[in-house]
Amino acid sequence: MVVFMIDTDNIDFDRREKKELEDYIITSQIFSEIFPKVKTEKTEGWSIQDMDYSAYCYNVLEEVGKVEIKSRNQDVTKYTDIPLKVNKYCNMIDLCTGDTRCIYVVLLNESEFLIFDLKKLDLGACTIRNWEINTTQYVINNEKAVKQKYPTIFIPKTQAVYNGKFNYNKTTGKVTVPNKREKKAKGTSIQ
Repeated sequence: MVVFMIDTDNIDFDRREKKELEDYIITSQIFSEIFPKVKTEKTEGWSIQDMDYSAYCYNVLEEVGKVEIKSRNQDVTKYTDIPLKVNKYCNMIDLCTGDTRCIYVVLLNESEFLIFDLKKLDLGACTIRNWEINTTQYVINNEKAVKQKYPTIFIPKTQAVYNGKFNYNKTTGKVTVPNKREKKAKGTSIQ
């Protein structure tokens, strides 16, 4: 049995909440630009997912979904895969019963987005291995974070149902998506 321990005494909750709100605002605006029928709502408090969405056509609910949002600052030219911890994947899949869509949004370097439909992943094309990362991203006073290995799925970027670039103005909080339909995989909707 593996037990993952997180020392909550050294987490900077204010910084974490601020970043999660910023990620939600960016993702919500990206969704509204590329999926005009979608209405989003931030999930409050501790929850498995970060955002819920509903898609309407002529005021009739067409689709609902749960969204996990993750920001990553990395040299995207070095990596062809996007990491997702196995426990997060399993919790999201369990949460999204029936026709509820299960979406994973990755914001790269505050300039690029990838949207994955977790229910449609080809797990055979993914690599699953232990990944050593910090137990928490937001430590107080830049204390040294404890590293731990987590079982992680590395998803090829090619499995994204949508991807593209975005511009984020931190002063105004506005997001623009210059090319709204950069990539759409066959058989996907999210709207």
